[in-house]
Amino acid sequence: MFHVCQCEICVRVCFCVHCSSPPESVPSCLDYAKVRHGGSFHDNTVDEVKVVCKIVLVFASLVPYWIVYYQVCCITHYFY
Repeated sequence: MFHVCQCEICVRVCFCVHCSSPPESVPSCLDYAKVRHGGSFHDNTVDEVKVVCKIVLVFASLVPYWIVYYQVCCITHYFY
């Protein structure tokens, strides 16, 4: 991830390989459900839920695509 670097070699924002500190990541709202953030769910469970949410977004975007596709398909068959 990109972060603001503190070393002299890098310019303002970079993927810093010179610094020893990893870039800070802001936890998402689901990360607060993890045990290490004071939540009551295991880290693996929360990570799996985050992956499932990404997959659901992909499949949810397919529904409008196919609706438009079939609508255009029917219109073109009607006129030709």
